[in-house]
Amino acid sequence: MGVTANAASASAARVCVSATSYISNQGSVGVGVMHDWRGTGNLYVQGLYDKVLPVGQRTDCAAGFGWGQARGYYIGPGWCAELRTTNSAGKWYTYDIVRSGQRARPNLGRTIERWEVNPVACT
Repeated sequence: MGVTANAASASAARVCVSATSYISNQGSVGVGVMHDWRGTGNLYVQGLYDKVLPVGQRTDCAAGFGWGQARGYYIGPGWCAELRTTNSAGKWYTYDIVRSGQRARPNLGRTIERWEVNPVACT
């Protein structure tokens, strides 16, 4: 049984909020994300994370998110992550490789902070 064109169009539509920062999960497992960073350094005082961001989603667009900002992320035990962002020309580059744990996302002082967190198994 197929899906009707109207249903397919509605499910494919993505509505994003205007964001000053977002985190995108481009890995193969969910990433814990923090909306507002409540802590100091890399210690988040409200648990490990606020929500799990599904694979292929962004915090400004994913269903149940719609965040205008995303301030941190959590990588689970046994995982590392490639942290990527954009340069002034809008091209993505690797900013850092991080081990498991909580992290406040870097603030590079840009108008819009775009970050990809790509979880990979630590070697």
